[in-house]
Amino acid sequence: MLRIVHCLFIFIFSLSHLRAQINLESSSLPIVMIHTLGDTIVDDPRILAHMGIIHKQDGSQNHISDPFNVYDGQISIEIRGSSSQFFPKKSYGLETQLEDGSNNNVSLLGMPEENDWILHGPYSDKSLMRNRLAFELGAKLSVYAPRTRYCELLINGDYQGIYLLMEKIKRDDNRVDISRLDLGDFDSESITGGYIIKLDKHTGSGGGSGWRTPNGSFIQYDYPAASRINLAQKTYIQNYVEDFEQALFGYNFQDVEEGYRAHIDPLSFADFILINELTKNVDGYRLSTFFHKERNEKLKAGPIWDFNLGFGNANYCAGDSPHEWALNFNRHCPEDYWTINSWWDRLLSDPFFGELVIHRWRSLRQGLWHTDSIDALIDRQLVILDDTHIRNFHQWPVLGEWVWPNVVVLGSHTAEVDYLRTWIHDRLAWMDNNIEFIGFGVRGPFSLARTFIAPNPFSESLDLNVSSEFVGTVGFHVFDLMGRPLHSIFFDSEPGYEVRHIWDGKNSKGNPIPAGLYLFQFRINGDIVDEGKLVRQ
Repeated sequence: MLRIVHCLFIFIFSLSHLRAQINLESSSLPIVMIHTLGDTIVDDPRILAHMGIIHKQDGSQNHISDPFNVYDGQISIEIRGSSSQFFPKKSYGLETQLEDGSNNNVSLLGMPEENDWILHGPYSDKSLMRNRLAFELGAKLSVYAPRTRYCELLINGDYQGIYLLMEKIKRDDNRVDISRLDLGDFDSESITGGYIIKLDKHTGSGGGSGWRTPNGSFIQYDYPAASRINLAQKTYIQNYVEDFEQALFGYNFQDVEEGYRAHIDPLSFADFILINELTKNVDGYRLSTFFHKERNEKLKAGPIWDFNLGFGNANYCAGDSPHEWALNFNRHCPEDYWTINSWWDRLLSDPFFGELVIHRWRSLRQGLWHTDSIDALIDRQLVILDDTHIRNFHQWPVLGEWVWPNVVVLGSHTAEVDYLRTWIHDRLAWMDNNIEFIGFGVRGPFSLARTFIAPNPFSESLDLNVSSEFVGTVGFHVFDLMGRPLHSIFFDSEPGYEVRHIWDGKNSKGNPIPAGLYLFQFRINGDIVDEGKLVRQ
């Protein structure tokens, strides 16, 4: 039966070939063939499909007529991603399954056995290698980084281009290696781990379920999932993170036993900073930012995730420049809905942590992150890709065309890789010269601010009131329900004084916002101190 399905794949592909004019008879990359059995892949829910993978381990060419020798069986599959869902080249999340729908843990292309996988389709990243490069650079750091393999993908016989088959972040002995935590785990030892939590958009795997810490960070549950975590476990991880925050912003925060080091693994946080700074990841620290905690151990930063907008591939919020720190995002984009919290600045104000980051950078630059080592890594990706990129850009003719949020528009894959390489060289040189100045100073626990708006709902104008124990710039920001900024107001606060401001209900263009539901945030020096929903009648 499976052989019949494979022959059906080849027949459909032959018809597709005549229509798409793309000749994929063989490839130096593994070939992944998915057939949806007449259904359409959507964002949610997953649909059942069949997947076959062809890969010859001796390095010889893979042909579409070859038997499936890596995987040949059932999967469930859906479209994944946030902003990338608007691209015509989609990315997918899939689960390998047995015929009864249960998990089928298998090894794919040499990666350890599991059942949850991702097919990432580089589109705006025309080098095709940013995510793989970042994960390779992060693979030897103190925490796990997902493994990846290049492949070429066909869906229902239609050629889809070059993809990265990737491990999904999840609890597993060969991924995020933390203890299993079940609904029935309440005792004082098991409840200490393991957990995966994250800072992210509300459209991801966490589904927006979580809590806001006193310092203003909205933390989402990732493992156990929001649907499976019990109240005692929620209480434990919330208290743990909030105890860390209290110690971090406390008077004795530098003390080994009473400060933040009693709650977190400093090396993992230092490594997390350096990989996000090396890549100048415009989403770093604020989105796709994971933390995990093993049983009876401290909180660790990571695993790392999502670098397709790194390495100079974002034309906003200084993401294009190889200079400046990615940690300065709030200063470049104070009106963005997703900001960087103040944990990182406070950590870097501690001489111990600052020296750890500096020492770690210099050590990495002598080996894994030496310029020659990174150049060699890029060269190896080019050898693996061979000439397969020609087919990819025939299917998706974006070379020479601007795709959000490209910084440059170049006419060839070679030029795109040269830009990536040059940008990295400039970034390495700038960080070498500026790593000693990575500390930013203390901002303070802005949760001591008090805010008030009235009336809500409102019709004509809104009365804004803020009092704070700190000197700072207050920002009042209004967003639509998609998180897009509509208007911002900035004014200064003084310790012990209440500041009042009237907003006339107009957007940044001077036009009244229509009746409806909106989101608002108060920030002091870029840090969120209050947020909620706003109704205009």
